[in-house]
Amino acid sequence: MTASEVQIAELSFDESKQLDLSFLLSGKWWSSTLKLVFSVMRHFVVVAFLFGWSNAFTAYADYSLTNSGLDFTVVDLPALTNLGMKLAISTVVALVLGLVSLSILLEKLTALARLYLLKRAPSQFVATKKEVDARKGYIAGVWMVGVLYLLLPLIPASVCLAFKILSNSQLYVMGEPIIQIPETARIPMNVAEAMLFAISIAYCIVLTVVSSALCIKATKAAKIGALLMLNQAGRLMIATLLVAIINALLSAPLSIYLAYLAPLEQKKDLPLIIVSQLWFGISSAFVWPLSMLVFAELLEKNFSQAKPPENSISSPGNSQE
Repeated sequence: MTASEVQIAELSFDESKQLDLSFLLSGKWWSSTLKLVFSVMRHFVVVAFLFGWSNAFTAYADYSLTNSGLDFTVVDLPALTNLGMKLAISTVVALVLGLVSLSILLEKLTALARLYLLKRAPSQFVATKKEVDARKGYIAGVWMVGVLYLLLPLIPASVCLAFKILSNSQLYVMGEPIIQIPETARIPMNVAEAMLFAISIAYCIVLTVVSSALCIKATKAAKIGALLMLNQAGRLMIATLLVAIINALLSAPLSIYLAYLAPLEQKKDLPLIIVSQLWFGISSAFVWPLSMLVFAELLEKNFSQAKPPENSISSPGNSQE
């Protein structure tokens, strides 16, 4: 019997169970999970490449704006036109690549979470993705409701980010920067922004795991994710912090160097900035699956099924010798 012929019951979820982080201290779990990541990461290479170029064009737009040096009290039509063209082209390309990569990424990560929760072998990834593709309507419905919850942390976080970008840009009116942020407000804004984006990321990953193997109303699935964020925020934030550290160490060392440690001339080195963003994207072919599996294992014990799946394997960390 092929993987596509195996009929596996949908899972149910109990949000009242406390999430268990003890697996993070298990060498066996990490060893098994890394083997799984290396087995499936080839399926993420293309989408990681697209994501890297989306980041690169975004960085170019930010670089063009930050280093424009325009003063809007003086009308310089050629300079404004040049800046506008750069921003328009790079933003459109970044947006298109970003949306395409995001949609592909969501499908693949959902398939990986489903494969893990149903305790399937890595060789069944393609078959599992076909099941996810067949559930696109349901998953889209879950995310349409989930976005409403997601707006609560994302709107204020995006406002903070926009104010920071404008305050750092070299755009002036009457010789003064368009927006000035007092130094005393920068640290609280950074902390608030980081926390709000962390909550947003955690909710997105939780929603991906929950939607991968449940067959309940979309509103209920999205609500389960929101209730977990409210009731078990501490454990979820620990998992999110771990994922953020993994991403920083593996995907963003050059970006962190340019942002905080590099001399001023290197901070403005456009080729180096582009390389840092490309590496951030391409390395995600490894980091994304690993991050998803951390949350899948965190939530795994809250799932249950009516009957054990056929042709299955034990999930990493839970397999018997």
